[in-house]
Amino acid sequence: MTFKYLNIETIINALRGAYNNENQSFEAFSYNEIKYVLLSHLHTSKNISRTGREHFIESFLRRFHKEEINEVNFKAFFQEAKTKYFRKKEVNYTLITSLSIDYIPFRKIKINRSILRIHGKKFPKKFLKSRKAVLADSRKEEPSNDFLKVSVELKGKSFYDAFEEAYFDLNIFRALLCLNINSTSEIPLTNDSHRAINKVQFGEYHTLHLSESGESIDSRSHWFETNFGEKVTEFSNENKEVRKKNIIFWLSKLNSCQKEHKNKLSEVFNLYAGAFDEKDKQTCFLKSWVALESLLGTHGNETIIKRCSSIYKKQDRNFQNEILKGLQLQRNQIVHENDDRINSIVNCYHIQRYIKGILLYNNLRYSKIIKNNEEALKLLDYRLQSESRLESEIKVLSAIKKIKKYES
Repeated sequence: MTFKYLNIETIINALRGAYNNENQSFEAFSYNEIKYVLLSHLHTSKNISRTGREHFIESFLRRFHKEEINEVNFKAFFQEAKTKYFRKKEVNYTLITSLSIDYIPFRKIKINRSILRIHGKKFPKKFLKSRKAVLADSRKEEPSNDFLKVSVELKGKSFYDAFEEAYFDLNIFRALLCLNINSTSEIPLTNDSHRAINKVQFGEYHTLHLSESGESIDSRSHWFETNFGEKVTEFSNENKEVRKKNIIFWLSKLNSCQKEHKNKLSEVFNLYAGAFDEKDKQTCFLKSWVALESLLGTHGNETIIKRCSSIYKKQDRNFQNEILKGLQLQRNQIVHENDDRINSIVNCYHIQRYIKGILLYNNLRYSKIIKNNEEALKLLDYRLQSESRLESEIKVLSAIKKIKKYES
């Protein structure tokens, strides 16, 4: 946990300007502005939640209500707050939610630090009473549906951190399901489709509980899902074995990834799941483009086009280039010209196809040898080079290895 690119002297001057000596307090709007500047510079691990980060910043800024505002104190208070946070004891929490699917061929799955359990059509009794009470406090009721009930158990230093990490890990699994279950294309018969492309969406509410007792923390420990599913995805019995085989393949490949590479793919899976939950297809198109940029490690349009087309056979690349150039143009029209005449549904399916293809034929296929995303991108770039160019590079690298051996 650290600040990146932060000019502490500038922040100190801003804090001094916001402090009212007469009232011995900060001016509210200025204080809030400073807090969010600090949040924008704060770099933490992924398992610290947005709310956890806000509480952390507030915990050391509060010290300036009574202590002198200077750089020495700023650094000391930050270090003390950091030490206090990491000394917190982790507690076992369980996230209770549901997924819009009739069958998942597993009872228990481990993803990162989370244990996912599939409970069938009913929530576990241990958590049910508490869940109903929390929803009732907010004047909400459990919707009646046949969604599969799911729990995610993990340890966290706060229930905010536990919720975000559990949600993140469950989204990885949901993305794996959707990549295998979503439709691959759609002919737009109307102006736009008002259904999300993702076949597996969350239920309407998430609740977080203490794993040991099943109790909720308080009325804050529930969350409303804005893009919740409305229809259960059903599959015939003959599809179940195929589905199981595909999911096992994707899970095993993801778990075989080295840590840095797996962390990157986990982020991409979350971006993918969020993008294809969107019912508005322009929003889906723009968010899925961000997921594609993240996977390809670049915002450069030319590089995106080259890397996407590299997974196709040589005779197919020219046509893929035309598709990709069209996607780039339409994305720019929406972002820079606010052009809402574009029907983006086909664009969304194109991007889904590129994300799935790159994952399947590059990142996951070579998961055991790729250390990080930079190496995965090298594989894509090398695909476009001629054999003679590759042979030349191999000779150069071989020579460098001999030099290194001699020098050591």
